[in-house]
Amino acid sequence: MSRFEVWKFYGDPPMFENTFGTWSVRWPDQVEEWWTNRPKVMAYALRRYVEAIDTEVVSFGGLDRQHDDLIRHIGNAGRYDLKIRDDEGQPLWVLRKQDGHNELKFDYAMASVLSWEACMDARKSGAKPRRKNRAPRRIY
Repeated sequence: MSRFEVWKFYGDPPMFENTFGTWSVRWPDQVEEWWTNRPKVMAYALRRYVEAIDTEVVSFGGLDRQHDDLIRHIGNAGRYDLKIRDDEGQPLWVLRKQDGHNELKFDYAMASVLSWEACMDARKSGAKPRRKNRAPRRIY
């Protein structure tokens, strides 16, 4: 929080409930638990994220190594079609481990979806994207 100007931070709390609880008390306006085990809610979040990628609205910062890790995790993610359909009759789906491949991690992929949800919700509440040429600043 001291390095970035955080408007919203969503995280999936299983196995980190105490950590998220501590953070949400310390930064009540920024940190929110966002449970990914809600299939319909998660499916619509994924649909919004895929649409943002397809329309090139979302971009990825960071180092090449970080890009490689994200792409690998997206590739590792399995797709599981739900028994419910969207308004266009297409099956809704969620991310999950590929059958028989428990060693394939997709945490960065899930974090990307949650960060996009947080970004959109922050913007709805009045957050404005920084200008590209503005130097980062520390907020205390």
